[in-house]
Amino acid sequence: MKILFVSSEMNPLAATGGLGDVVGSLPRVLRQKGHDVRVILPLYRQIKQDYFEDLTFMRWAMIKLGWRTMYSGLFRLDLDGLPVYLIDNEFYFGHDNLYIDYSFDIERFSFFQRAVLETLGEEMEFEPDILHLNDWQTGMIPVILEAHYKSKDYHKDVNCVMTIHNLKYQGIHGREQIQDLFDLSDDYMSEGGVLKDGVPNFLKSGIQYSNRVTTVSPNYAREI
Repeated sequence: MKILFVSSEMNPLAATGGLGDVVGSLPRVLRQKGHDVRVILPLYRQIKQDYFEDLTFMRWAMIKLGWRTMYSGLFRLDLDGLPVYLIDNEFYFGHDNLYIDYSFDIERFSFFQRAVLETLGEEMEFEPDILHLNDWQTGMIPVILEAHYKSKDYHKDVNCVMTIHNLKYQGIHGREQIQDLFDLSDDYMSEGGVLKDGVPNFLKSGIQYSNRVTTVSPNYAREI
């Protein structure tokens, strides 16, 4: 099975906690079981500095994000046999910290999610069977996948698994801004779609639109 982990963190490249630890270890375990597993995350400044000599440039594209059209570079890094793809954009990811400001982070990871879907298939030279999503920073991917790709027969065989690492952080922002960033029709802007209590919620969207939802442990599943 071909699996692409999509995450904002990964040890040892860039991590602030448990999310990075899981994404740094689980793909390797699955590869040992015979699956073709790869990872994609933002190309943060610290990764660019620490691994500059090991990065291979693959391609670039312009990503539409609301009224903006932004550069997105795709790099590859082979990390002890594990293929890792990195999305480059200096404006969004050229900072000293992984997370900056909540409102700006919404925009940053909105860009990241749109860029990830633009790289699948021929551009990445890899079309996964499963997108393994992690926390709110990736929660809109199954929504965009349905709204802008599967509806046009692109990536129609790709399924999504959402893993919840921390329910506390859900990616909540204004309705008009999210509708603009993702170019979503009114059909998605409902409680049965991306809204929770009247506002867009990235994590809820990932849960709503993914094919499967998991947590990091049975105990955490019971707590939720």
